[in-house]
Amino acid sequence: MDLIVSNGTGESVKVHPLVILNISDHFTRVRAQNSMLSGASAKSAPVQVYGALYGKQEGRKIEISTSFELALIEGGAQIDMEYFQSKAEKFKEVFGDVECLGWYTTGGSPDESDSIIHRQFMEINENPVMLKLSPLQSSTSELPLGIWEGCVASDGEQISFVSLGYVLATDEAERIGVDHVARVSTVHHSRKTTLASSAFSASNAPNHDFSSQGGNITIMEPQSTISEQYMSHHSAVKMLHSRVRLILDYVCALETGQLAATTASSTPPSVRDSQHILRDINALIHSLPLVPPPSATPSSLSSLSPSNAFDQEFLAIQ
Repeated sequence: MDLIVSNGTGESVKVHPLVILNISDHFTRVRAQNSMLSGASAKSAPVQVYGALYGKQEGRKIEISTSFELALIEGGAQIDMEYFQSKAEKFKEVFGDVECLGWYTTGGSPDESDSIIHRQFMEINENPVMLKLSPLQSSTSELPLGIWEGCVASDGEQISFVSLGYVLATDEAERIGVDHVARVSTVHHSRKTTLASSAFSASNAPNHDFSSQGGNITIMEPQSTISEQYMSHHSAVKMLHSRVRLILDYVCALETGQLAATTASSTPPSVRDSQHILRDINALIHSLPLVPPPSATPSSLSSLSPSNAFDQEFLAIQ
């Protein structure tokens, strides 16, 4: 029985980069594990992995957003459906708004073994899609990726695979992740590590630049642009936290009497200015939005207002 493979009608499937990363990671791990178990000869042995594709479908519009790995029945060429059902139940608990759209594997064009597995998924989805990734393909002009849907012939026996077009669809979280994985900027880390030449080995820092001067080695770590941006955000939030802590400690010191809130002329200027400082803090508190705790009720929000709470503390200190 010959397998029929033909071109589609131009329908495009949206594929998220997370799916491609999952498949590539799955293939790489299995290939590395086989290599460790069987020695160097396993590197040239063919490796094929399988998994389920999940996403959303509205009519002919298909969007594949995530996936998970599957296993074959031991000694066979079929998916272990008990394992699939177990994984699918747990998967739906986390991703309740997606459904199984098909399956993925690695390799080239569809073959007879693919039609066997495709029939299994036709019991889950009436018209599943098959995604095949060729991780070892050296072409750089396009992604080594193909998507097909299976059509059953009138005799109910033969499956013909029809190729579908695809486009990449990303959201903000995926763009950050892909950028962090794939793009490493040429800007070096602002914090450099200096070691003595005798304690340095280039094999311990294969992806880092280093320079030698005065008997010491300076290692400069490459930094992704997204990571660099979030480091600046982290520094800003850390600075804000320290300033808020300083204000809180100041107010607590006034409340406990460690600092005297008085305007008497005999007191030092730093203490005499405490009323002015409290007014500035009060103005700052009034400008902040209210973030109530989860246990707060609508009737208690007025008492939780930061301005009201500070006004009471302000009067108590006076």
